[in-house]
Amino acid sequence: KAIDTISEEERADIYNRWITIKYLREFDFSVIWKIGTGILVILIAIGYWNRRLAKEIGQRKQTEIELYDSRAKYKNLFENLIDVYYQTDAKGQFVMLSPSVEATLGYKPEELLGTNVADLYVDPSKRDLLKQRLMSEKRVEDFETRFKTKDGTVIWASTNAKLLEEER
Repeated sequence: KAIDTISEEERADIYNRWITIKYLREFDFSVIWKIGTGILVILIAIGYWNRRLAKEIGQRKQTEIELYDSRAKYKNLFENLIDVYYQTDAKGQFVMLSPSVEATLGYKPEELLGTNVADLYVDPSKRDLLKQRLMSEKRVEDFETRFKTKDGTVIWASTNAKLLEEER
């Protein structure tokens, strides 16, 4: 009822004071272009980076496959040796033995790891002689000596050895 008592002029005046509508005839698209260009540059950079990353991942996967194949070949060769292959550290402790040691000496490789190779020599001075020749010549071939097997049997063996660079 109160609104009906207000004249049309007063209504228009109130309406214009409280509700202002402005019509913009021009719109500044430069801000949108700047934002759009920035987003486009970022998307291009991400795309480029993703392609490089995908290529690197592909190369890494190929390298891993080649490494796995190489390890499998090495493991197969090592596990099927007939001759005994072993490696010791500078103190003469076994650090690696081929599984063929079991057929030759009766020991499983795990039993000998960490033990001294000199313990298997019938004459430990022969180990010292081999070590001296190895230090002076860097390589020894057909070094014959006797070893003790797990059951106490004495066997003759011929040793070929090479000094590894890490042990110098």
